[in-house]
Amino acid sequence: RSFFNNVKYERNLNNEFTLIYPGTLGRSRCIKEIIQSLPLINVPVKFCIIGGWNDVLYRDECMKESGWKYVSYLPYMPADQVYIKLLQADLGLQILYDNIDNRGPYPMKVFEYLASSLPILITNQKSKRSTFGSYVNYLDGNTPEKIAKKINELANNKEKLKKQGAAGLQLFENKFSWE
Repeated sequence: RSFFNNVKYERNLNNEFTLIYPGTLGRSRCIKEIIQSLPLINVPVKFCIIGGWNDVLYRDECMKESGWKYVSYLPYMPADQVYIKLLQADLGLQILYDNIDNRGPYPMKVFEYLASSLPILITNQKSKRSTFGSYVNYLDGNTPEKIAKKINELANNKEKLKKQGAAGLQLFENKFSWE
C-alpha cells in the first residue's frame, strides 16, 4: 500500500472510460469477448491490456476484432509501472469463464484493484460474492452484449464507482492487508 500513497495520479486522463486488465492474456480471461463489447459501449472507452499472450492464435483473433481500435496493448512491464496504470484506470476487469481453475475465492488481481482504490467488475461466482460482497460489481454471463451493458451502466454512474473504489480500499486495508 505504501507504493500507492507515494504516487500522484489522476483517473480518466483522456476523458475516456478506461478499462484495465493486467495479467496473462488468454481465452479463459474473456479478452476477446471484452474486445467485442467495446464498440457497444456508449461512452468514449479505452481497454488497457498489459501482459503476455499464452496463445498467439488467440492474440491474432483478438487483434482482428473491430473493437481492437479501442485497445491499448502493453507487454509485460515492471510492477510499479503496472500499478501506475491501475491508478489511472476507471474500472478493473476480472471476467472469466466458469471453470474449476477460476473458482477460487481469492483472485490476486482483485486485491491489486482494491489496493489501488479501483472499482471492479468480476464474473458473478458464489465464492467471489462471499469474499467481496458489495465492494465489487458482478457480471452475470460473459457475452459481449452483457459485458457492454454492465460497463455502460457503470460508466454512467461515476459517483457510485468513486464511492466503491474508496470502500474497496478500506476493505483491503482492514481485512486483506498485512500492514
